Amino acid sequence: MDIRQLRHFASVMDNRSFSVAARELRISQPALTRSIRALERRLGADLFARNQRGTRPSAAGRECYRYATNILNDCRRAAEEVAAIRTGGVGKVSVGVGASYVASVLVEVTARVTAELPTLEFEVTEGLVEDLLDPLLDGRIDAILTTFATVPTRPDLVLEPLLEVAPMLVASARHPLARKRAPAARELAAASWASIDQPYTLDVLSRLFVSSRLPAPRPLRSNSLTLIKELVASGQYLSLLPARAVSSELAAGSMVTIAAEIPARPVEGGIVYLDRPVRSAAVDRVMQLMRDACASGPA
Repeated sequence: MDIRQLRHFASVMDNRSFSVAARELRISQPALTRSIRALERRLGADLFARNQRGTRPSAAGRECYRYATNILNDCRRAAEEVAAIRTGGVGKVSVGVGASYVASVLVEVTARVTAELPTLEFEVTEGLVEDLLDPLLDGRIDAILTTFATVPTRPDLVLEPLLEVAPMLVASARHPLARKRAPAARELAAASWASIDQPYTLDVLSRLFVSSRLPAPRPLRSNSLTLIKELVASGQYLSLLPARAVSSELAAGSMVTIAAEIPARPVEGGIVYLDRPVRSAAVDRVMQLMRDACASGPA
């Protein structure tokens, strides 16, 4: 299969336009059309459905695009790895990480990477697993360190459990309910809440009030853990967060846990990566450093 044809095809898919892709690739549109036609003949399938309303990807085209992006990203990464080694480096490793693992795990991992692999190009992207999964699947990142609660089951994904995570009810030490040993359910329901915008956490918050037959609060929702923690620190909000996310605040006493029966079993967390035969030594080493860092500290 011709890499140039795959690159041409991926550009059309990315830009949703033959003309825009041709300009981006700096080739004529007829030449681009011939390249795509040749790829279609090679595959024995139409990659685009052509009609009077325009050109749209076919089912075969959408499936081909999934493989094409992986192949092209693998080629790019191979070139980067070789270039880095040629100039005295050890390559590049890109990881995704859930926000609650940044302070408790990634700070330690980054320090170890800097000490052991000073020439490694190490890239970290923080985010929710829903936002990190596509970059993992198409090869832009090598692994994700996250909680498994919302990771889909796929035959090409490996979920390597390293710890268990359970949400706790946390508040600023200055919050009015922080001084109560066990606040009543009605007091919790009347409080202001902030929550990570993920189905698992929102579902736990909703079920917290089911047994009391109280309406669940409508929390301020955000995908920013930093914002959630700042809201809690303000003394005006409660939140459900794992211990790892607020370990330093709990240790300093600026945040406290509030006694409440949380209706959630611990969920597994760890490394998510593609089941593939080839990984660089640098990726393997960074993943081992993640394992070591997860072996200690709160859940």
